[in-house]
This record gives sequence, C-alpha cells and structure tokens, in this order.
Amino acid sequence: TYQINSIAQHRRPDIHIGVLSELLIEGKIPLPQLVKTLQEEVPRVNFNLSFEPAAKLQEGVKKGRLHFALGYFFELGHGISKRSVYQQRLVCCCSKEHPLYGEADEDIDAARINEFPLASFDDLSEDEKRLAPIFARQDAASRTSEGIMTLVLTGSYLGLISEDFAEYWVDQGLVRVIEREELSLPVEVSVIYKKSREDDPAIQTLLSAIDEFQ
Repeated sequence: TYQINSIAQHRRPDIHIGVLSELLIEGKIPLPQLVKTLQEEVPRVNFNLSFEPAAKLQEGVKKGRLHFALGYFFELGHGISKRSVYQQRLVCCCSKEHPLYGEADEDIDAARINEFPLASFDDLSEDEKRLAPIFARQDAASRTSEGIMTLVLTGSYLGLISEDFAEYWVDQGLVRVIEREELSLPVEVSVIYKKSREDDPAIQTLLSAIDEFQ
C-alpha cells in the first residue's frame, strides 16, 4: 500500500505517530525501537511524531490524523482498538509542603486522606474508579501528569500520578509517595489505532514489535 501510494503521488507517504508527552519523561516507552522497526519493515516512508495530551491523541486516531498513538487511555471511543505495551502504577503523592509529608504510611488512612483535596486525571474510567474509589472524588483534575504535579507542588493537593513520572520529584526531595495499597492504581501504557486500519502494514509491524518488546 505504501509503495503504491508513494509511486502514485511521487513522494514518500507519511506515518503519523502520536505520543503522550510525559511518557518520554518516564523513560520506559520503547519509542526509538518501535520507530526503528517500522523504518526497517515499512521502508520509504516519512515519520511525523506528535506529542500531545491523551484526549487529543485519541481524537487524532479517531479522525484519521494519526495512524496510531501511545499513552494512557482510560476510556476508548467507538471504533478504536487497543494493545497493551507495558504495565504502570499510579500512586498517591504529596509535596514536602503538605501536612502528610512527614507522616508514616501506616498512619495515613482513608479518613486522614479525606481531610485534604485530591487531584487526579479527569478521564478515569468507572473500572479505575472502582479499583481506587478514593480517587473518584476529584477536587481538581488534569489530563496530564504535568498538570497534576503542578497541583501537588502547591502543597495543598494530594495527587494520583504515574510512579515513574513522580520518581524525579521524589529524588529531588520535593515529593513523597504514600505507599498504601488503596492509594495506588494499576494501569497500562497502550497503543491505540482505528479498527478499520488494523490490516495496515505499519499497524501490523507495530503490533509485532510490541509483542517482541514484551
């Protein structure tokens, strides 16, 4: 398909890839390996990478602007398929300015948590909310880890954020993770694409590369 289109249009076709911005900060996404595999298996194409929030990525896939996108996707729209890339954990954080910063994990129960405002992703699914019901209450919300961390760093909010994203701030002594099971949520980083494109050579190559990565 790509070679035929390339000859017909006298130019290399484009593969548009969307990536959730914070995944590069987290450092686990095998994006270079995936692009290299695509480059080898689907030659003579141009790659166009966009780094955007999850909602915009899903919209781009749905409307055909993006061939596929990588990120956290809690709710999928009609006609979109998903394949897990790797597992991640959302954890509860507070800044060093927060009253809970110096308290022991075992002393922080649900009643203590409920004394403080919470910041979380505004697109958590009902399944995620059932797994971590304490985060169904949202006093502030964002669709990016950067947005939630900004709220956490005010010292007023507890925040649900990916463990790998929080690591830098923890290492700097600016944030701590509250290690309680009811304050964590298992999630997955996934690739999404339109079901109508599942026979596309680039999508098939991508899925095979993901299987090898796992």
